[in-house]
Amino acid sequence: MLYFTADGARLIARCDPGSPLAWRREPIYGQLKRWAVTAWAQKRSVMVMVGERAWLLTANHEVDLGAIDPEARIAVAEQPGGRVEVRVLPREG
Repeated sequence: MLYFTADGARLIARCDPGSPLAWRREPIYGQLKRWAVTAWAQKRSVMVMVGERAWLLTANHEVDLGAIDPEARIAVAEQPGGRVEVRVLPREG
């Protein structure tokens, strides 16, 4: 099962840890990638969370962030050549 939340600049797909690969199955994965393409063009992002493990989906990449604080801030920058640099920052406050 998946449910979706948004926190400003990112859409978060939260996947039930009992079915950790559910987000990778079609048609869900295809839709997540389409949203990622649209979001990336708008300087937004799509993230998938399975428990504390996270992946950032961009227009052309899938970045495994490992286990992170679900409230962490994510800094994303596209580098020359299309490489994506991602930094996980502590939550605010």
